[in-house]
Amino acid sequence: LIPVNGKPVIDHIIEKFLNLGIKKIYITVNYKKNIIKSYLKDQFKNTKIIYIDEKKPLGTAASLNKIKIKKPKNFLVINCDTILNLNFDKFFDYHLEEKNDFTLVAAFKKIVIPYGVCEIKDKSRKLKKINEKPTFNNLVNVGAYCFKGHLSSLIPRNKIFNMNDFIKKLIKKKYKVGIYPISEIDWQDVGEWPEYFKTISNYQK
Repeated sequence: LIPVNGKPVIDHIIEKFLNLGIKKIYITVNYKKNIIKSYLKDQFKNTKIIYIDEKKPLGTAASLNKIKIKKPKNFLVINCDTILNLNFDKFFDYHLEEKNDFTLVAAFKKIVIPYGVCEIKDKSRKLKKINEKPTFNNLVNVGAYCFKGHLSSLIPRNKIFNMNDFIKKLIKKKYKVGIYPISEIDWQDVGEWPEYFKTISNYQK
């Protein structure tokens, strides 16, 4: 419910899904769930929102096994601290065209280490050279996924199970796990205070 550009983060996410024509939305709740439910009931009166209540937090994937749908073709899942400038139609088309079992959205992220990094020779601890403020480019998981519905049966019940655990399990079982890359500027992470203030600054600009 933290505000970004005049409205809560979850509003940005739900509105994007509604614009896609999605008619049924599931939200996992635990901490301060009554406040969240009360707000969404008032804000999205004509939207079918189904809540998955967790008595205790079970991670980012565990609740997906509690969704009761007969033979779901695909699930589209997103963390509620993530705002994406993403064309979900193209993302979904990519998932289907690549014939992936599971597709995750990843952003190119430039990471700068603000120090001189020492490179040593083997195990001798003798200095080879110092790399001053090196920069690394990585693909970072942004917390948005699309996967075939039947795979939710691989998620254990009533056990802490995060999305990373789910992905590792799928890879181990030889399922096809793909990546949909996006630019860093198309991803706003508000799960940490420094990133939240950065997001606010970007919207103000």
